[in-house]
Amino acid sequence: PAGVTSQSFGVPIFDDDTLERNENFSVIINSASLPSDVIIGTINQTTILVIDNDPISVQFSQQSYNVNEDDKQVEPVLVFSNPSSFDINVQVMSINLTASGRGVDYDSGPYNVAFSAGMTSATFNVSITDDSILEDIETFSLTVVSNLLPIEVSYDNNRPNITIMDTHVLTVEFSETVFRGVESSGSVPVTLLLRGGTSAFDVTVTVIPSDQSPLSA
Repeated sequence: PAGVTSQSFGVPIFDDDTLERNENFSVIINSASLPSDVIIGTINQTTILVIDNDPISVQFSQQSYNVNEDDKQVEPVLVFSNPSSFDINVQVMSINLTASGRGVDYDSGPYNVAFSAGMTSATFNVSITDDSILEDIETFSLTVVSNLLPIEVSYDNNRPNITIMDTHVLTVEFSETVFRGVESSGSVPVTLLLRGGTSAFDVTVTVIPSDQSPLSA
């Protein structure tokens, strides 16, 4: 308008929910649009810096995972709250509870989980050791190494427990079909065998003579 020496206008930008690096573009005065008696000054171009404000969070998809030992692996899932326009690597570490890592009961990592641009979930494998030992249920936990995340990514701090269930079956049997003993010895040595592996806990077996009270071994 006549008499005005300063005029502001808005440059439209689009707000999305994607994590992005800060972006910029230039705005240039179009000289062809000016009257013949108006010339362009020294600053004929300016840069618009668009600062992203879409931080995202990462968490595990479940609070717990169950796995049979003979499955030999479990597949936890990490989930982003929003997609990212660039690749992000997330490192996960394990915490022993009743299970032992370093290949004793499972591979304790660390595990590197890669999110390509646009991904909102990623699955990784944790190896489970399938041994011949009969064991109780064992557990370990997983957590994200938050101090290695990009500054734009936060961790919701949920730590799922992984439960390993042993599916082994051991067989107990007598070592012989017949045991002999001299009557005057007072007892006959009898041997029981546990086949198919060993046990991590005590196993008590009750045997029942056909004409006496039960005996324990």
